[in-house]
Amino acid sequence: MNKIDFVYIFGVVNSNPNGDPAANNEPRTNPITGKGIVRNGCISRKIKNYIEASQDEKGMDIYYKKDSILEETNNEILKESDKKQKDSKQNKKKFCDEEKKLFMDRFFDIRSTGGVITKSGKSGGDIYGPVQFSMAESIDPVYIVTMTITRSCSAKKSEEGEGKDDGKETGKMGSQSVVCFGYYKMNGNICPQRANKTGMTNSDVDLLFNALENMWEIDKSSNRPSIYPKAIVVFEHNSKLGNVKSHELYRCVKVIKNKGVEEPSCDDDYKIEINDPQINGITMKVLYLDA
Repeated sequence: MNKIDFVYIFGVVNSNPNGDPAANNEPRTNPITGKGIVRNGCISRKIKNYIEASQDEKGMDIYYKKDSILEETNNEILKESDKKQKDSKQNKKKFCDEEKKLFMDRFFDIRSTGGVITKSGKSGGDIYGPVQFSMAESIDPVYIVTMTITRSCSAKKSEEGEGKDDGKETGKMGSQSVVCFGYYKMNGNICPQRANKTGMTNSDVDLLFNALENMWEIDKSSNRPSIYPKAIVVFEHNSKLGNVKSHELYRCVKVIKNKGVEEPSCDDDYKIEINDPQINGITMKVLYLDA
């Protein structure tokens, strides 16, 4: 495997792609530019969810499952090794390389995006994943709408006059914030040196891009009804160190407002422009394009 760079673009319509729990779960934005932000950790979570839902082959398990207890997972994995729990290596604070390999062989997320394997509630060792994402940022500033959520019934019987559907404050139960419209762009790369250490394969790479294309389909909810892929463009180098700097390739994929559009509000207001860098040693592949 050689170095790989890629660009991922997705659209958001009346949805919250990544709420901030410290800000009443409102969509994240850059306070200076007003552009929307989706954390790389959020994208990684969606990929994990898709892999977990779509793959059941050996070696495709997910370590960071929702609501899982990592210490129990660790004990299960270590019991599968030829070493017994009482082995002296088990008493060390960090996992040895042989033990880490057990995790990388079994878990897709560990050998792709990496992670910190916990041991006795503390870090048992870092595994640096070959797949790294930037935060996704919207092309233009986004407009956020916050709506009050109400209901016509009470959660429990209260004092007289409380919890009734009388049109007063008692009917209020929360709020919902969404991005009206936006195109988000995320850059990423795959480091072959780290892939060699974690055991990430070309098949894993194909599955990663498949997840980026399809992960939003299994993530729909009332707060995320319309998030969808627009483009996945991959740049393959013919060397492990790369033939050109990554940022020069990211510039080859642009989202441009159509003529006469000042404030984009739908897909027809944007066009995606992809330019082949025509650099020796670089092969560009358009894996997905919703033109």
